[in-house]
Amino acid sequence: MSQYIDINNIAKTIQDRLNILADELYTEEQVPKKVTFYITANHYEYDRLIEDDFNGTSIPATIGLIRRTGTTMNEDFKSGTFVESYTIDIYGFKADDKTLEVIFDAYNYNENANNYEHMEGWAVFKQTERAMFQGTTESKDGEDRERIEYAFAFVWTFVLGGVLADETTIKIGNDYIDFLSIDLQSDKALISNLNTTKSTPAAMTGTRLIITIPAQVTTANQALFTAMIGKSYNQKFTLEWKIGTFHTHTKDYYLRGGGARYEKRQMIGYEVIFEEALPRTSWSIDGQPILIKEVTFQRDNTTEPKMNENNEINEAGVATTWAFQMTLVYDETPIAKELLGQVLDEVYDTPHTIQINVPGMSARVYNATIKQGTYTEGENGAITFDLLMVGRAVI
Repeated sequence: MSQYIDINNIAKTIQDRLNILADELYTEEQVPKKVTFYITANHYEYDRLIEDDFNGTSIPATIGLIRRTGTTMNEDFKSGTFVESYTIDIYGFKADDKTLEVIFDAYNYNENANNYEHMEGWAVFKQTERAMFQGTTESKDGEDRERIEYAFAFVWTFVLGGVLADETTIKIGNDYIDFLSIDLQSDKALISNLNTTKSTPAAMTGTRLIITIPAQVTTANQALFTAMIGKSYNQKFTLEWKIGTFHTHTKDYYLRGGGARYEKRQMIGYEVIFEEALPRTSWSIDGQPILIKEVTFQRDNTTEPKMNENNEINEAGVATTWAFQMTLVYDETPIAKELLGQVLDEVYDTPHTIQINVPGMSARVYNATIKQGTYTEGENGAITFDLLMVGRAVI
């Protein structure tokens, strides 16, 4: 039941679009005649116009009757979604058949190429079938005014307050970027011993945003493509994803990769993959930042029995040791050269200072020496090396 959008308004909307299209095609000389449409939802009016034609009264327009042929709605209409199907019967001049064919083909293309719109507070998603020839009929007025009949069907899905894709904008840094598609993937951890909702720490959630972008000769578009295929890593971008008035999503993301695949005679597009930029722990050795792919920190305390004032025996710490098992990226910085050199030259007695800055905590500093090292070189030439660095203190 389209009590929310009057079928007469739908008839007027389609009538106006057909007339605008007919004028454009005639002006562009794509059709030989100028045709005017009159679409009604009143079958009595439609029948009267046809009857007038049979009685010799000239009809100034190609007329059409829109009819509702079906309605599907949710059991609970509070969701604000329903689907309606319609048919339009067209009654025109046989002499205009070539013109009508061109107009109907163009209308079908436009409706399916732009298959969503807003109408009276509803988002409307449209499926339109091609107008089909139904036959010819003779006028009864005695003049050579043979008529032709067409019919086409369409289905509209109405979503109350719905948001259309064209209302979406993507802003990367300071620049708005056109897009072909957006794929958001949000992952959330499920902690087995937690029964309540938690919003921290941020590492328990993750967001991945995959955007397909048309290749365009603009500074912002070319810069993003260059960043995607370039060798830089840990590139951070601020993304603003606005979905009409429904939601605005603004976060920092790392560019994790992307790609492009196309064939000849196709519009070229490329894909960029962003991953939410979560707070990270910074590491330095001897005051110089290092690139760590993976790290494990282990601490062991040495204890011995000790009697307290109540003559009870407790274990008390007498010494502590720590160990860092880390995989470093060789980036040709002075500290990377020094550490890898010590591995290759079997230098294991040089003391180093390791500083860890965990988000939300004060910095921790440890003294350690290299106990073990491993050099690895991949087939792409990337060099990494593993270090086991240890330290000890007496309590």
